[in-house]
Amino acid sequence: MKLSKLSLIACLVSISALGQYRWQAPPKDTLGVRFGFISPVLFADIKDNKETGAGTPIKYQPNSSSRTALTLFYSHFALTGSVSNPLTEEDKENKGPAKVDDYQFRFYYKYGTWDFFYQNYQGYYVENSGQVDPAFSGVKKIQRPDIKTSHQGVQYFYIPNAERYSLGGTFDQNTRQIESGGSIYFSGYIGEHSVEADSPLVPANIAAGYGSFANFKEGHFQNIRAGLGYGHTFVLYKFYFGFVFGASHGLQHQRFDLVTEKFDRWVAATGANIKVGFGYNAEKFYSGFQYVMDNTSIGFNEYSIGLTTGEYRLFIGTRFEGVSIPPVSKLGEWLYGE
Repeated sequence: MKLSKLSLIACLVSISALGQYRWQAPPKDTLGVRFGFISPVLFADIKDNKETGAGTPIKYQPNSSSRTALTLFYSHFALTGSVSNPLTEEDKENKGPAKVDDYQFRFYYKYGTWDFFYQNYQGYYVENSGQVDPAFSGVKKIQRPDIKTSHQGVQYFYIPNAERYSLGGTFDQNTRQIESGGSIYFSGYIGEHSVEADSPLVPANIAAGYGSFANFKEGHFQNIRAGLGYGHTFVLYKFYFGFVFGASHGLQHQRFDLVTEKFDRWVAATGANIKVGFGYNAEKFYSGFQYVMDNTSIGFNEYSIGLTTGEYRLFIGTRFEGVSIPPVSKLGEWLYGE
């Protein structure tokens, strides 16, 4: 009888331990403010996928060395805005001018995250200019100030083991992961990539290797994908190291004109995302470093454009308690289900 009672108590204690959260939310009416610097990692890689590989690869990159960013967190909401830091005259001369707009809005609830984003870049240069045209083998690059790309949409992460792992605790510091833990996650993504230019993206001197695709100068690509991934955060005292890795598959609607033929079609699409972060996250102050990356492949029969959007982030932040913003608090609590 005593053994049975002890077994029952042990079972209840185990269940209770499993149900305890390994992360801690800040007190109600807490405003989080994070200030940092962002170095973008954005590529548009044009490749010839034929076995002969006649087309020289082209790697476009925007001339945006860094941005200054501000993130505000309050009542399950996070808003990030950033502005480009001034380019040096040498950068402008060698890589051309650039303009960047980047805004992100997130809503965190118990079992996941809604992530809304808008990114707009104008002004690119060819990173491997010397390979594309030997006349540009020095520091001066082939410049394309006319190329514009945009990426907007929404991504959703569902975390079934919410008591073990907080995605926002590692990458937005809206909570504190106080014990190591991880979880698989399911994701959904709806978004659009657009590319526009005044003239074809393939330089004229290598156009012969790209067939009719050498005429490409504008395209719009809507993606619908579902995916699976895993995230984990390791905690030692108030220091943390976390990562997220996932892959997704779905459909892509393509609209583009190659002069000789127009395309308006649905094709299979894949995507991948990676996030890595480490730093210090205490009750009041926090700081850290992050790398995030999202990749989408756009196929054009024998050719492809790989769009990689990512950034390095270095930041510091603090939390202010007792900041009352009733409309925002009530909306957050209603959406969260409190």
